[in-house]
Amino acid sequence: MQLNIPETIDWFVTSKCNLKCDFCYGPYPESESRDILKSIAQQISTSSIANVTLCGGEPFVNPDIFEIIDILLKDGKNVYVSTNGHFPEKLSRVLDKLSGISISLDAGNNIDFERIRGRLSNFDKVVDSIKLVSTTHSHKLKVTTVLSRVNIESIINIGEFISEFNPKVWRILQFVPRMKGSINRDIYEISNEEFIKSVQALGPIFPNLNIYASKSEDIDSCFLIDHAGNILLPQGEDYSSVGNCFEQSIEECWNNFWESKETHYRNKIWMSEIR
Repeated sequence: MQLNIPETIDWFVTSKCNLKCDFCYGPYPESESRDILKSIAQQISTSSIANVTLCGGEPFVNPDIFEIIDILLKDGKNVYVSTNGHFPEKLSRVLDKLSGISISLDAGNNIDFERIRGRLSNFDKVVDSIKLVSTTHSHKLKVTTVLSRVNIESIINIGEFISEFNPKVWRILQFVPRMKGSINRDIYEISNEEFIKSVQALGPIFPNLNIYASKSEDIDSCFLIDHAGNILLPQGEDYSSVGNCFEQSIEECWNNFWESKETHYRNKIWMSEIR
């Protein structure tokens, strides 16, 4: 483990999204420069980082997502996409190129899914995306569930549904009261004890599911860059900009500002299961 090198970075490749989930801890939508986004891709591409996760917002809303992926691949990066699953047609265009695909699924049926993700959501589209990856690139499939007050009682039902698709990893994240999520923490927030108890109960029920769970403090260790090149440090209900990739190297920001390096590496160990 080389703690002086940020092995992986999560890139808010866009702040825009096709959904309006009220538990989101991603960035608020802002205007974005397509040229700057491509320049950020070049900065990441020439850095020592091995693994890049494109997230947001919704990555497939970005009109240049395919070009950005190619820029990163040109210099040998392992590229992962974290998507809400509503763009199976676009996903199919890059499946062969990606090292892994994370698809969000917080409910096991259409009614509960719409209640959690809102009326703009489309459960069938998400299932289509999961089926697409499961049937053609099953070794790349990660299904991600945000565990919160609204779905903690149905987590076993969610697991039963997910089991049908045999994902390589089922990633369970504790709800984080950050950004829009901080406004609605009374609706969604659960304690560490509730989170741990729920996750531990899943192991005997789903012995064939490869479950990786992250508490909120684990999620806070994520090394982040936004759509303007700012290096973001998760802090409380917001993010703090500690540098910019056009002013300091990504490695300098990592070494100067990240105290939770070991937690960061542990939190990303699931990547070795997919690659």
